[in-house]
Amino acid sequence: MSSDFPFLPPQGWACVHAVSCARLYANESAEISRAESWQDAHPKVNVPDDQYVNWTSDCQKFRRQREYIESGISNLERKFPIAFSIVMYKDVEQTERLLRAIYRPHNYYCIHVDQKSTEAVRRGVQALAGCFDNVMVSSQSASVRWGTFSVLEADLFCMQDLLALGRKWRYFINLTGQEWPLKTNVELVKILKAINGSNLISGSQKGSVSQSAWNDIALYTEFIQLLISLLLL
Repeated sequence: MSSDFPFLPPQGWACVHAVSCARLYANESAEISRAESWQDAHPKVNVPDDQYVNWTSDCQKFRRQREYIESGISNLERKFPIAFSIVMYKDVEQTERLLRAIYRPHNYYCIHVDQKSTEAVRRGVQALAGCFDNVMVSSQSASVRWGTFSVLEADLFCMQDLLALGRKWRYFINLTGQEWPLKTNVELVKILKAINGSNLISGSQKGSVSQSAWNDIALYTEFIQLLISLLLL
């Protein structure tokens, strides 16, 4: 384990030989139980939020040891930059892991820190963003409360800042700090190029959607998922 980042995994993927990822994806109950037992025996050590202030004091070293993808990018991806927002409230470590998973040097990223977040979270996120030319912290901050306009407001703040860059990113994807990508960047590019300027947005008016309508929405969602799978073949 790296002495520079004692809480973080070493270079390369950490292998957990006691668990089969394929069986977990297949939803095998025995493998899920085995994975839970392994987690209980190997509890995760949480990283203090402002620890990133120290770790990012040498940005080049931080990016290298955390293995951010900065080379080997296809021309297809470079010609189709994507803008992302990450709306987060707590746990800088989880946000950093998400950023590392989706990071490409030609994309653009805006992190919105909730008004209710602690100063340690703010310091950690500011330090993290400061290590990248294409990562920013939103210039405005909302107090996000689920089910209210503030959820959208946080994304709008980031969209405003990303548009102000004056750079030609092609699509905007909004995320929260608790999400994780299921597609690679090149897969996202192929999907977004295929929908050709259309948007993938789901929504409903409270109390206005019947059960039959939800069934139709479910069928449509399955169709879109099938279409995406075929596009990636």
